[in-house]
Amino acid sequence: MQAAALVGEHLVRSSVFAEHMIAKAKSRLGEKPRFSFVKYNGIDIPLPSKSFDMIYSVAALQHAPKPYVYNLFFEIYCLLKDDGHAVVRLLGFKCFPRQEQLVPWRDEVRSQVHKVEVHWHHFYSAEELQFVLPASGFDHVDIREDGGLIWFLVGPQELLLPADFNPDRNLELNPDVARGGADPVAHWKEYRCREGRRWK
Repeated sequence: MQAAALVGEHLVRSSVFAEHMIAKAKSRLGEKPRFSFVKYNGIDIPLPSKSFDMIYSVAALQHAPKPYVYNLFFEIYCLLKDDGHAVVRLLGFKCFPRQEQLVPWRDEVRSQVHKVEVHWHHFYSAEELQFVLPASGFDHVDIREDGGLIWFLVGPQELLLPADFNPDRNLELNPDVARGGADPVAHWKEYRCREGRRWK
């Protein structure tokens, strides 16, 4: 994702990098991977609309310039099914001091101004996402900030319970939820996406 999001004069170099990363991922997955890989130009994802139940991105988009990430929000909206959702993690500005210890802010700015390729990070705030995500088309927006990291869940509609959801079976499959006395419906809505909880 981060390589594909670079365009213009860096497109050829990024394309080579993306192919290298895809080849590395395929080699790690073995001969019959359950996954497929798509390389794209960082603007238009070449996949059909409404083709995904879920889109998940962690520790990738902070490397892409913000306009491309904002454009990606529109792409995500188009790719999600009507009952689909996306979970994304971004760097919040509270991570800024830690990042500046690694690369001084002045150096990062100079590198960008002079178009020098560096390991650049882009930071977000929960407030900006509260405006940007609904403007990207999402009716359901849930943003959480945790230790400087920003997680959000978005979708065309609120995350609904599966038609075959059985609270008793959910508690049976997740004994820690049962021991904690949590409501299985509320717990599934809150943690299913983040923890991959089973319900059947």
